Amino acid sequence: MDATLGICRDKEHANILCPKFCGLCDKVDGEWTEWSVWSTCSVSCGIGIQRRQRNCSNPSPDTRGNYCVGLNLNDRLCKPGACFDGGWSHWGAWTSCSVTCGAGFHSRSRNCSDPRPSPFGRYCNGEPMQVSPCQHIDCEVSGGKNANVMFRSRGFTTMGYKVDNGTVFVYTTTTINEGHGYNNTSGIFTAPIGGFYSFSVQICSPTSHRGAYGIFVNGVNIKPSYYGNNGIILSHTTDAVAILKKGDRVWTQCIVRTCYLRGDGDVYWNTFSGYLIHQ
Repeated sequence: MDATLGICRDKEHANILCPKFCGLCDKVDGEWTEWSVWSTCSVSCGIGIQRRQRNCSNPSPDTRGNYCVGLNLNDRLCKPGACFDGGWSHWGAWTSCSVTCGAGFHSRSRNCSDPRPSPFGRYCNGEPMQVSPCQHIDCEVSGGKNANVMFRSRGFTTMGYKVDNGTVFVYTTTTINEGHGYNNTSGIFTAPIGGFYSFSVQICSPTSHRGAYGIFVNGVNIKPSYYGNNGIILSHTTDAVAILKKGDRVWTQCIVRTCYLRGDGDVYWNTFSGYLIHQ
C-alpha cells in the first residue's frame, strides 16, 4: 500500500497511521540522550554562566522519523564566589645595610597576595617597599665626620600631562630626605656636603607617547635618556653618579619640545632618588 499510495513519505500521516496499522511504515523517531554534566562557571568570581547539552541520538531519527522535540542546550547562572580586592602580605625582613661602614640604607618589601585580587578586584593601595637609613661603624673619613645624605620622592601631582622643553620634573611626595637636600617644591636636590653621589630616576609614559629627559648638575645634562612605548604604559629608569661640591644642585627636566608624563597609579610610579656614597 505504501508503495502504491506513498503514505509513509508524509511524516504527519505516517505518525497517525503507523500506530493503527502495525508495520505499515518502517520509521524511527529521534530521542534525546541524557543531559551532560554542567560546564565550569564562565567566571572565577561574581556571576557567570554554566551550560549543559544533550544530543538527539538515543536513537537518531532515520530519514522518515521526527527529530527530537525541545532544546539541545540548557544554561543557568552560577556564582563561584564574590569578587574581592587584594590585601598586603606581612612586611618581609629588612635587607642588609648597603654599606659596611658609614651611612647606608636598607629596605623591606611586601606583596599584594593576602589575598591576591580577583580578576575584577582592585590592587592593594599603598607602597610595596619601604626604604630606611641604616648606620654602621664609622669609616675613617676626612675630619672624622660621617654624613647621612639620602632622599627619595615620587609623584607629579602638581604637573600636567604634557610639559615643555626645559620644565623641571617636580616629585612632590617625599618619603626620605636625610640631610634635607631635596626640595619637593622646586624638584631640586642641593648637596648639603661634598662627595660621591648616586642618583636614580623612573618615568612612566602614557600610552603611545614618547619623550626625553636628563639628569642635570648645575645646568649640565650628565645623563640624557629617551623613553617611549608602542601602545602600553611604559616605565623607564636611568641612573647616574656624580662628584658634587657642597651647594651643587641636581634635578631632572624635559629635554625635547614636549614630554608626556603619566601620573602615579597603584602599580606605576615616577620617582627621583639619590644618596651619598662617600665623602
